[in-house]
Amino acid sequence: MGELSQQAVVQHWPKVDGLIGNQVNNLDLSGLIYSDTAGIALLIHLCGLATQAGRTLTLHSAPAQLQKLIGLYDLQDFFVEEAQ
Repeated sequence: MGELSQQAVVQHWPKVDGLIGNQVNNLDLSGLIYSDTAGIALLIHLCGLATQAGRTLTLHSAPAQLQKLIGLYDLQDFFVEEAQ
């Protein structure tokens, strides 16, 4: 997955609606090496798109750096392991 920095998010945003297919219900974030708040916004937006389509998108295996942001911004409802 790589990096979800502001620069990466800006590049991906025009095609965000097609980033995940209708069959994707789980997003493994273990390959993410860095994310800032723009990356978190993108992930939450993807969850919202899934909800609008009548599905649930589960985000899991967030790396330690992302877990810090999840805790800081109280976003445990969006991330499986961190909510337990």
